[in-house]
Amino acid sequence: MRKLTVIFLVFTFVFLLAACGDDTDSGSENNGNQVESTELKIGINAQPTTLDIHKTANILTRNIVKNIYETLITFDEDYEIVPMLAESVDESDDGKTYTFNLRQGVLFHNGDEMKAEDVIASMERWLESTPPAQTVLGDANFTAADDYTVVLELEESSALALPVIARTSQQFAGIMPKEVIDSADSTGVTEYIGTGPYQFEDWKESQYVKLTKFEDYQVLETGHPVVQKDAKINDVYFYIASDAATLLTGVQTGEYDLVLDIHTEHYEQLKNDSNLEVDVELYGENGLYFNKHEGLFTDQKMRQAVNTALNLDDLMQAAYGNKDLYELDSSYASEHQQGWYSEAGSEFYNQNDKEKAAQLLEEAGYDGEPIRIISSRDYEYVYNSGVVVMNELEKIGANVELEVYDWATLMSKRDEKDAWHIFIAGGPFQSIPIEMNVFSPSYFDGPLDDTIYGLVDDIIHADTTEAAQEIWDELQGYTWEYLPFIKLGNFSKLNVISKDVKGYSRFEGPILWDLTIEK
Repeated sequence: MRKLTVIFLVFTFVFLLAACGDDTDSGSENNGNQVESTELKIGINAQPTTLDIHKTANILTRNIVKNIYETLITFDEDYEIVPMLAESVDESDDGKTYTFNLRQGVLFHNGDEMKAEDVIASMERWLESTPPAQTVLGDANFTAADDYTVVLELEESSALALPVIARTSQQFAGIMPKEVIDSADSTGVTEYIGTGPYQFEDWKESQYVKLTKFEDYQVLETGHPVVQKDAKINDVYFYIASDAATLLTGVQTGEYDLVLDIHTEHYEQLKNDSNLEVDVELYGENGLYFNKHEGLFTDQKMRQAVNTALNLDDLMQAAYGNKDLYELDSSYASEHQQGWYSEAGSEFYNQNDKEKAAQLLEEAGYDGEPIRIISSRDYEYVYNSGVVVMNELEKIGANVELEVYDWATLMSKRDEKDAWHIFIAGGPFQSIPIEMNVFSPSYFDGPLDDTIYGLVDDIIHADTTEAAQEIWDELQGYTWEYLPFIKLGNFSKLNVISKDVKGYSRFEGPILWDLTIEK
């Protein structure tokens, strides 16, 4: 057995950790005219669909519940894998068995100690619900050697097994009590209980989600801000305000201490406000997704027609408003991902060829049936992108309907296979590009293509990183022709922080446990 008390990720994907201000000791005391606050008020732009992290890839949910739930292992700020709820991991020589040695004495928010049965129930449910996990781990088996030892057995070895368990970018492997999982209904868990530095307190629909500091949390003294969760704020409120003007006014007047993902149209105004810090977070990819289960876009030529028609310069400008906030790039991986960045298929990116697109529509036998784009103004870039796509398709003779919903309704509508043809959404960069949901057969749509499934499987089980990356180059090139989705471009998000907030940083979402507030 190989002992891994600190495991290093072979696939390096490093972003800069944003830092705005210095850490400050916790407490409520006078520092001259400065008084530290024990309450943090965060503005968010939509109602969470759920706080069950196993059931959603929604980033808004992730930003809230990363304070509630924790994983067995995690990434530190340098994208190295380190222990979290497991104090160490043993890997077998053949790479098919991982033994997680759990930390003892870790308490859930209900006061019960975390044990192997909780971990197994959580990991099994997460695996069943999470497309990237299924893609990498397949029919993995979790068993208990004793109360503090969990064994993961894989059918085939994979160098991607630990990275997918450590991921916290979205829909992560949060550990919950077994009884919470056992009592879950079809909509998800009915209690939000984890081991994190904050515990769930209240959720007033369309008003706020409240978290409170978990007084019995055991801080890991590692020196890594991502892992050393020494919470300094007692109460955290996520205030829901779908109106962009409300969020803008709120952070300017001090009603909010922090606003996450504010509309990019306010960029110029905000960056010139001396009372605020603007965090431009290179975030991920804007993508157009097709319904390939039924309807018009089961036809590859129809998908190619859309891709051929689009002017992505105009689309990304309309979506984000300022060239500081987006970039055109055909690669599914970020340029920071050495070895995974690829230009394969770039000839199909940003073609803006209306004549060729109209010809493809004709070849597909398109007869004027309405093309239904579902969209939402909860995320303005989603709506603005949808408007441009509608206009571009109308130029080639398509009949297009743009249907606008709140985000929660859009997510529900997306699961109805006969309710839409196209939707647009952004997602975070993934440490390994095959973790993108679009490559998973269990995602709402999936690629629905045997060639893609075969190449993904070859990547997962490649003997070396270099071999996997060569296959990835082939996969990306093929995907640009097959088009299960269209990558539109890379984009940044805007987070706005009051000057009163000290110690702000982020890593796959804001790190709230390091914050203090001086007013």
